Amino acid sequence: MAQADFTRIATNIGALNALGSLRSINNRLGIHQMRLATGKRINSAADDPAGLTIATKMLSRSEGLKTALDNIGDAKNLLSVAESGLTKISDILVQMRSKAQAAGSDTIGVEEREAIRKQLKAYGLQIDDTVDQTKWNGQKLLDGLQGFASNKLTFQTGADSSDTTELSGLTNLSTTSLGIMDTATTSQVVTGSTLDLGSILTTGSQVSAAAGGVSASLSGDYSVQLTIGDTTVSATLTFGGTTVATGSAALASTANATTSVSVGGFSLEVKGADTTAALAGTFNVNFEFVKAGDKFVDLDNTKSGDFRAYMAKAEAAMNAVNNQISQVGALMGRLTFKEESVAVSQVNVEASYNRIMNADMAFEQLESTKLSILQQTALTMLAQANTAPQGVLSLFR
Repeated sequence: MAQADFTRIATNIGALNALGSLRSINNRLGIHQMRLATGKRINSAADDPAGLTIATKMLSRSEGLKTALDNIGDAKNLLSVAESGLTKISDILVQMRSKAQAAGSDTIGVEEREAIRKQLKAYGLQIDDTVDQTKWNGQKLLDGLQGFASNKLTFQTGADSSDTTELSGLTNLSTTSLGIMDTATTSQVVTGSTLDLGSILTTGSQVSAAAGGVSASLSGDYSVQLTIGDTTVSATLTFGGTTVATGSAALASTANATTSVSVGGFSLEVKGADTTAALAGTFNVNFEFVKAGDKFVDLDNTKSGDFRAYMAKAEAAMNAVNNQISQVGALMGRLTFKEESVAVSQVNVEASYNRIMNADMAFEQLESTKLSILQQTALTMLAQANTAPQGVLSLFR
């Protein structure tokens, strides 16, 4: 700071010194007032470039950990939905085993066993309903996770992309998969129809054939197998132009064409790999239509032994369900520990961000008060410095 010389009045050095000090105080006071107004220690990159970089990274991680906490909560809710479905299925299986055990005794008559068989079927259908209805965001949770990639659940439970938790190994708990119900089927076989396919060359060509005993009154969903000679080809069966079932097999030799055959009101489309090769000659064509029936419990109501054997099926199903309950429960416990760990990490990262980015309001108020006083004294000294050159006038009296 320059030394004031009061005998030289063309430039007031004392006043300039006081003005420079006042400007410095005003700048510092403005910074502290801004911090008090915003609550932030860093309000621009110029305040602390390195601190701003570090704080921004910490803020990103803190927000990522908050999202991870939300994900963990959602994951636990999803698993709770699955657990509720599993528990209900387990309860039903306990009842099914008890009913089968009651029917396994010869103290039960034929009519009573038939009533129990029907009850077992109803319980089984309820298990299938539970499997179908236990969903999260439209995806089934008890069908072996068929709607999820790689048949596993993947939860994002950390701030980094690699911080995931997985649940795999769950099986389909439908009654068919559990082995406690079967699918009944009925079939109608038509054989001996002879078709001349020599003119079939390209896609869209058709050949007419006798109905061969296939009735147009058949209704429902059918699967179909078509054999030309000794070769089974891929086939699609449609009702009124709507595809209802498909069957597939490879067509050997060069007889690869697409053939549409009208059979008693049904449209049967035969597809081969090569749609330009000729299907020449006369072939014996066999059609087999298999209709899917309703699910049933295959038990003879006159045999108590069938019901005792069914007890073992119910127990095996219970073991499968209990295994999945154990898996789901174990993961829920793991997620609870994960949630606690992530919560602690989030608080610590938030604390580090707070120390760097946010203002210490008590300290800032102290500095602001101090600088306000200095501002007033600097103004007073500036006023005195402005009047100091007047002392030179005494030399002219």
